[in-house]
Amino acid sequence: MRNFLTKHKQSLILAITQYIFMILFIFLSRLDSTIPGGFGVWNYRDDSFSMYQLISYQFIHTNVIHLYFNLLLFLSISMYLESILKYPKIIKYFLISGFFGGLLHSIFFNQDFSLVGSSGSIMGLLIILAFVSKSNILRLIIFSIFLYEFLNCLVTENDKISHLCHVGGAIGGLVISLVDRKNLRIIK
Repeated sequence: MRNFLTKHKQSLILAITQYIFMILFIFLSRLDSTIPGGFGVWNYRDDSFSMYQLISYQFIHTNVIHLYFNLLLFLSISMYLESILKYPKIIKYFLISGFFGGLLHSIFFNQDFSLVGSSGSIMGLLIILAFVSKSNILRLIIFSIFLYEFLNCLVTENDKISHLCHVGGAIGGLVISLVDRKNLRIIK
C-alpha cells in the first residue's frame, strides 16, 4: 500500500484536491450562487474574466457525475504515466495542459457561461501518453479522440462542452512533449 501511495502520489494529490474543491464549491454555492462562477473561465473580453481562472477552473466541476468521470479518466491516465515515466511531473503537466485549454477557450468561446472541469488537462495528459507510448494502436486512438474534438470545434454549437478547451489541452500536451522530452523517458 505504501509503495502504491508513493508511486502515484501526484495523481492522488490532484484527485483529492479536485474532490475537496467540489465539496467546498457545493457548500459555497449554497451560500452564494455567484461564487463558483468566479472561478470558471470566461471569455477574456468579459468583465468576469481573470487570469487566475486559467488555473482555478481545472478544480471545479458542474456536479458529482462530471467530477466522477473526469477523475476516472484522469486517474487511469495519470497513474499509468506515473508508473512508466522515469521522471513524472503529473501536477506540472496537468496544470500546463489545463492552462492552454482555458486560454484557447477564453479567446475563442463566446457563450454566456464559464468553463469548468479538468478535461482539457486530461487531453494534455493523453497527448503526452501518445508521445511516450510504444503502441501504435493507442496512438491511433488518442489521435482519433483529438481529431473528433478538433472537428467538433468547427461544427458543434451550444452543446455546453468546450471542445476548444480539449483542443487547447492537447496543444498544451504537445508543447510539454516537445519541450520537456528529457523528463518523458520511459523506465526500462
